[in-house]
Amino acid sequence: PGALALATGFLFTEGFIRTLADVASMAICPQSLALVQVHLIDAQQVRTDRRSGVVASSCGVCGNLDHLPDSWAASSPVSNTLAVTPAQLHRHMLTMRQHQLIFGHTGGTHAAAIFDARGALLAAAEDLGRHNALDNAIGHCLLHGRPTAASCAVLSGRISLEMILKAAHAG
Repeated sequence: PGALALATGFLFTEGFIRTLADVASMAICPQSLALVQVHLIDAQQVRTDRRSGVVASSCGVCGNLDHLPDSWAASSPVSNTLAVTPAQLHRHMLTMRQHQLIFGHTGGTHAAAIFDARGALLAAAEDLGRHNALDNAIGHCLLHGRPTAASCAVLSGRISLEMILKAAHAG
Protein backbone atom coordinates (compact mmCIF):
# COMPACT_ATOMS: atom_id res chain seq x y z
CA PRO A 1 0.00 0.00 0.00
CA GLY A 2 2.84 2.45 0.75
CA ALA A 3 4.34 1.95 -2.70
CA LEU A 4 1.00 2.69 -4.36
CA ALA A 5 0.54 5.83 -2.28
CA LEU A 6 4.10 6.96 -3.09
CA ALA A 7 3.58 6.35 -6.82
CA THR A 8 0.21 8.12 -6.78
CA GLY A 9 1.56 11.11 -4.90
CA PHE A 10 4.59 11.35 -7.18
CA LEU A 11 2.45 11.17 -10.33
CA PHE A 12 0.16 13.87 -8.96
CA THR A 13 2.74 16.28 -7.51
CA GLU A 14 4.93 15.99 -10.60
CA GLY A 15 1.98 16.75 -12.91
CA PHE A 16 1.78 13.40 -14.70
CA ILE A 17 -1.85 13.09 -13.56
CA ARG A 18 -4.46 15.64 -12.52
CA THR A 19 -6.78 13.17 -10.77
CA LEU A 20 -6.99 9.43 -10.14
CA ALA A 21 -9.30 9.26 -13.17
CA ASP A 22 -6.18 9.72 -15.33
CA VAL A 23 -4.88 6.31 -14.18
CA ALA A 24 -6.07 3.24 -16.10
CA SER A 25 -4.30 0.79 -13.79
CA MET A 26 -1.61 0.70 -11.15
CA ALA A 27 -0.06 -2.35 -9.52
CA ILE A 28 3.02 -3.39 -7.60
CA CYS A 29 5.21 -5.53 -9.86
CA PRO A 30 5.30 -9.14 -8.60
CA GLN A 31 8.98 -9.50 -9.58
CA SER A 32 10.04 -6.53 -7.46
CA LEU A 33 7.98 -5.03 -4.67
CA ALA A 34 9.96 -1.81 -5.14
CA LEU A 35 8.44 -1.18 -8.60
CA VAL A 36 4.98 0.10 -9.43
CA GLN A 37 3.63 -0.32 -12.94
CA VAL A 38 1.28 2.46 -14.04
CA HIS A 39 -0.83 2.72 -17.17
CA LEU A 40 -2.44 6.07 -17.88
CA ILE A 41 -5.77 6.57 -19.65
CA ASP A 42 -4.20 8.93 -22.18
CA ALA A 43 -0.42 8.62 -22.31
CA GLN A 44 -0.38 11.28 -25.05
CA GLN A 45 -1.55 13.78 -22.46
CA VAL A 46 1.54 13.26 -20.27
CA ARG A 47 3.55 16.42 -20.19
CA THR A 48 7.07 16.01 -21.51
CA ASP A 49 8.49 18.85 -19.43
CA ARG A 50 8.07 16.79 -16.24
CA ARG A 51 10.94 14.72 -14.93
CA SER A 52 10.51 10.99 -15.01
CA GLY A 53 12.30 7.85 -13.99
CA VAL A 54 13.23 6.32 -10.68
CA VAL A 55 12.00 8.09 -7.56
CA ALA A 56 15.09 8.63 -5.45
CA SER A 57 15.39 10.03 -1.96
CA SER A 58 16.57 13.43 -3.18
CA CYS A 59 14.54 16.00 -5.03
CA GLY A 60 16.32 15.93 -8.37
CA VAL A 61 16.05 19.70 -8.64
CA CYS A 62 18.51 20.69 -5.91
CA GLY A 63 21.41 22.59 -7.43
CA ASN A 64 19.78 22.41 -10.85
CA LEU A 65 17.41 25.39 -10.94
CA ASP A 66 18.12 26.04 -14.63
CA HIS A 67 16.15 22.91 -15.44
CA LEU A 68 12.94 23.62 -13.55
CA PRO A 69 9.95 22.70 -15.70
CA ASP A 70 8.33 25.78 -17.23
CA SER A 71 4.99 24.59 -15.88
CA TRP A 72 6.16 25.15 -12.29
CA ALA A 73 6.76 28.82 -12.99
CA ALA A 74 3.27 29.07 -14.46
CA SER A 75 1.57 27.24 -11.56
CA SER A 76 -1.57 28.81 -10.23
CA PRO A 77 -1.23 30.41 -6.81
CA VAL A 78 -2.74 28.47 -3.94
CA SER A 79 -6.16 29.99 -3.35
CA ASN A 80 -6.78 28.24 -0.04
CA THR A 81 -5.30 29.56 3.17
CA LEU A 82 -4.95 28.08 6.61
CA ALA A 83 -3.48 29.74 9.68
CA VAL A 84 -1.87 27.41 12.22
CA THR A 85 -0.96 28.56 15.72
CA PRO A 86 2.31 27.51 17.35
CA ALA A 87 0.32 25.31 19.76
CA GLN A 88 -1.46 23.57 16.86
CA LEU A 89 1.84 23.08 15.06
CA HIS A 90 3.31 21.52 18.20
CA ARG A 91 0.33 19.11 18.46
CA HIS A 92 0.69 18.24 14.77
CA MET A 93 4.39 17.50 15.23
CA LEU A 94 3.64 15.24 18.22
CA THR A 95 0.94 13.41 16.26
CA MET A 96 3.27 12.94 13.28
CA ARG A 97 6.00 11.65 15.58
CA GLN A 98 3.58 8.99 16.92
CA HIS A 99 3.32 7.65 13.36
CA GLN A 100 7.09 7.38 12.87
CA LEU A 101 7.46 3.73 13.85
CA ILE A 102 10.69 3.13 11.93
CA PHE A 103 12.23 6.37 13.22
CA GLY A 104 11.52 5.18 16.76
CA HIS A 105 13.80 2.20 16.17
CA THR A 106 16.42 3.71 13.88
CA GLY A 107 16.35 7.50 14.12
CA GLY A 108 16.94 7.48 10.38
CA THR A 109 13.72 8.32 8.55
CA HIS A 110 11.83 11.45 7.58
CA ALA A 111 8.11 11.95 7.96
CA ALA A 112 5.29 13.98 6.48
CA ALA A 113 1.78 14.36 7.81
CA ILE A 114 -1.23 16.18 6.43
CA PHE A 115 -3.89 17.67 8.69
CA ASP A 116 -7.21 19.21 7.73
CA ALA A 117 -8.33 22.67 8.88
CA ARG A 118 -9.85 21.18 12.06
CA GLY A 119 -6.54 19.52 12.94
CA ALA A 120 -7.59 15.96 12.07
CA LEU A 121 -4.84 13.77 10.66
CA LEU A 122 -5.52 12.95 7.01
CA ALA A 123 -2.32 10.97 6.31
CA ALA A 124 1.12 10.28 7.71
CA ALA A 125 4.09 8.63 6.02
CA GLU A 126 7.74 8.02 6.70
CA ASP A 127 10.56 7.28 4.31
CA LEU A 128 14.32 7.62 4.03
CA GLY A 129 13.66 10.55 1.70
CA ARG A 130 11.71 13.57 2.85
CA HIS A 131 10.37 14.18 -0.68
CA ASN A 132 9.11 10.61 -0.81
CA ALA A 133 7.43 10.97 2.58
CA LEU A 134 5.52 14.01 1.29
CA ASP A 135 4.54 12.31 -1.98
CA ASN A 136 3.43 9.26 0.00
CA ALA A 137 1.22 11.31 2.34
CA ILE A 138 -0.34 13.24 -0.56
CA GLY A 139 -0.86 9.99 -2.48
CA HIS A 140 -2.53 8.42 0.56
CA CYS A 141 -4.98 11.33 0.64
CA LEU A 142 -5.73 10.93 -3.07
CA LEU A 143 -6.23 7.16 -2.82
CA HIS A 144 -8.61 7.57 0.13
CA GLY A 145 -10.57 10.54 -1.26
CA ARG A 146 -9.32 12.99 1.35
CA PRO A 147 -9.13 16.51 -0.10
CA THR A 148 -5.87 18.35 0.59
CA ALA A 149 -7.06 21.88 -0.22
CA ALA A 150 -6.67 24.22 2.77
CA SER A 151 -4.81 21.57 4.73
CA CYS A 152 -1.52 21.68 6.60
CA ALA A 153 1.57 19.63 5.74
CA VAL A 154 3.99 18.99 8.59
CA LEU A 155 7.47 17.70 7.76
CA SER A 156 10.31 16.33 9.84
CA GLY A 157 13.18 17.83 7.87
CA ARG A 158 14.16 20.91 5.99
CA ILE A 159 11.89 22.03 3.20
CA SER A 160 13.18 22.32 -0.36
CA LEU A 161 11.76 24.37 -3.22
CA GLU A 162 10.42 21.20 -4.79
CA MET A 163 8.56 20.26 -1.61
CA ILE A 164 6.94 23.70 -1.48
CA LEU A 165 5.85 23.26 -5.11
CA LYS A 166 4.48 19.77 -4.37
CA ALA A 167 2.49 21.11 -1.41
CA ALA A 168 1.22 24.04 -3.48
CA HIS A 169 0.16 21.64 -6.24
CA ALA A 170 -1.85 19.70 -3.64
CA GLY A 171 -3.54 22.91 -2.52
